[in-house]
Amino acid sequence: MTRVAVRSQRRLGRRGPVHVVDWHNVHGLTPRLADVLQELPELDQADVLSQLGPERSADVPEEMDPGDVADLLAVLNPTDSEMLLTRVDPDDSEPVRRLLTHSPDTAGGLMTSDPVVLTPDT
Repeated sequence: MTRVAVRSQRRLGRRGPVHVVDWHNVHGLTPRLADVLQELPELDQADVLSQLGPERSADVPEEMDPGDVADLLAVLNPTDSEMLLTRVDPDDSEPVRRLLTHSPDTAGGLMTSDPVVLTPDT
């Protein structure tokens, strides 16, 4: 993706004119892009990330679930996988690294890194 069509919202729900802008000038789409990527097959995810460039591609995994990031990294070659993980914030990459220590077809590889906390009366 290199350009994005955006439209401003006018009062009373009327639509404004459409403007086409460079992707690099649009901010705030990373969480939405992460949500969309999580629904795609991993090979398509990898293809989209490769089009974003190094800086933008590192922002997307930070917004994804750790399990989905681990699945995505599994389809990348090891060099690209490690390069992407080193660009991700350490707080976001740690759960992914933990999941990657397990084989993908084991319980450890399939589990979520987020704990479920229940109170005694639950």
